[in-house]
Formats: sequence, structure tokens, C-alpha cells
Amino acid sequence: MLTLILVMGLASPSSATLVTFRVDMAEVDVVSPLGVHIAGSFQGWNPATTAMVKPPFGKIYTLTLDLPAGETIYWKYINGTTWDEVENLDNAYTCVIGNDHNRVFEVPAENTVIPTVCFGSCIQCNPPQVDLTFQVDMSNQTVSPLGVHVAGSFQDWNTSATEMLPVGNGVYAVTVSVGVGEYHEYKFVNGNSWAGGETVPPQCAHTNNRWLVVPAVTTTLDRFALAVAIPAVLRRWM
Repeated sequence: MLTLILVMGLASPSSATLVTFRVDMAEVDVVSPLGVHIAGSFQGWNPATTAMVKPPFGKIYTLTLDLPAGETIYWKYINGTTWDEVENLDNAYTCVIGNDHNRVFEVPAENTVIPTVCFGSCIQCNPPQVDLTFQVDMSNQTVSPLGVHVAGSFQDWNTSATEMLPVGNGVYAVTVSVGVGEYHEYKFVNGNSWAGGETVPPQCAHTNNRWLVVPAVTTTLDRFALAVAIPAVLRRWM
């Protein structure tokens, strides 16, 4: 019996994993004097009890926790110690899940560092820029004398600021620089006001807009045909 107990003890190594969290506060106007905290499923969702380590230089706060391998964890970052100071994420962000919009991660078997994110974002602060080319096929449309435009979150939804130019066969295109990893929504506009804004089909829309996550390399997006607009009284674009 003693031999069996010893063998069982040797055959049960720890399944804990060291997980390091990193959040960059560089784009936060004022970091709370109470510090930056993390609240999650692994500590009872208390916004005040788990402080992250303040860096000697820069604004990347870190915290390493011993967590069970294989467990799915959920959390948020807090600028301070109360839920009034929690980061603002919603389902438009690719790193959150559920109605509570929590960050999510499955703890691996090996020690790991979760990629650094900007507070309130799924990506790093000040991401590198990459060229992105939008295309729209207007061959089945009567093009407005005011031109063809694209409007989206990458340019504050301005319907007249980003004109697309003809490149042949009824196709209009424009290239813009955007941050790698950013999530953006957009629409094509026949003219320069929302009266000519398209109605995006549900199968390729989020909140009635086209959407994308910016890749890490220069990319020409797939060519889309302008979706036929509907009366303005029925249009919801944001």
C-alpha cells in the first residue's frame, strides 16, 4: 500500500501555469493614483484586490498569476479600484465574449505571456500602420456626379472625406493607412452624403456595416458591389 501511495504522488505533477498579463496605459489621459487592477473569474471579480505592477519606465503594467492549466478565464482591466473605472469594450471587439464583454483566454499547459494590449482595446497602443485598399464595383449603378466615397470608423464616418477613384471596368478604389490589428466598420457611399449610403446585406454586416480586422501586411480587400440603398427613413448605419 505504501508503494502505491508513493507512485500516485509521483504521478500527479502540478497542473498550474504562470500566466502574465500586460496592459499598456499609454493612451489613458490620467492613470489612477490608486493604480491599475485586474478583475476576473480567477479572483472573484473584485476590482480592488488584484493590483498590477507599475513599471519603472513606460506605462505597461504587468501581473503574473498561477492559474490552472486548461481553464478558460475571463477578465477586465481597471484604471483604479472600482467598476466605474473599468475599460470600455463591447462585442465589436474581437478579444471579448458574451454580454458582459469580458476578455477571454484558455490557460495553456506551459507558462505564457498574454500579448500586450492597450487599455480598452484588443491591440497594442500606437500600432504600426499598413496600407489598405478598398474596392467597390459601381458597374450596375448610376454614379453620382459628386463621386464615390468610403466612410468608416477609420476616418470618423465622414461621407465626403475619402473619395474613391475609377480604376477601370466600373470599379472605384482608394488606399488608406490604418493600424495593424484595428477593428473597423465602414460603408460605401454613392455621392458624398448618407443619402447615397449603401445598405449592407446582413450576411456580411455587423451593426449594419461592413467590417474588418486590419491585417499585418499591405492588402487589397475583396471587391464588393455597392449594396442598393433604401429610403433614409429606414436606414440605420451606426
